[in-house]
Amino acid sequence: MPLLVKGQIQQCDRGELLEKMTQAPKNFTDATLLLVAMTGISHYLLNGEINKILKETDGLGTEATRAGIIELLFKRGYLVCQGKSILATRVGTGLIRNLPESATTSDMTALWENSLDAISQKRLRYDSFMQPLLSQLDNLNSQHLASFHQY
Repeated sequence: MPLLVKGQIQQCDRGELLEKMTQAPKNFTDATLLLVAMTGISHYLLNGEINKILKETDGLGTEATRAGIIELLFKRGYLVCQGKSILATRVGTGLIRNLPESATTSDMTALWENSLDAISQKRLRYDSFMQPLLSQLDNLNSQHLASFHQY
């Protein structure tokens, strides 16, 4: 491809239409959930700026806490193993569907990880992280209660 500038017009000499079926992403396994998803979380982020920040870190959690986080998801019934695949349960899927989108993307967790790293390096105070977080949780709780009372 030649170097293009926005608004520049180019002519295509030939094109080809390929008829293919898309495939759903493969299910995670124990190894891919730990190695790909939790340490390579930057691949799942929506916001490019957050992506830049998280590429510099070691992913979500620490090496010591990642397995515990996953174990807790199984223990609470959000995930199950089916052969080598890890699948979300109806409870896990229902939880995600009922949360606001901001709470279901990796972006929020990435921002929290970045803040926790800053706290550990004394670049951010604990209160500066917790106060907005508690306000945000109160707001989410209020929204949830308001939508619940509609039914």
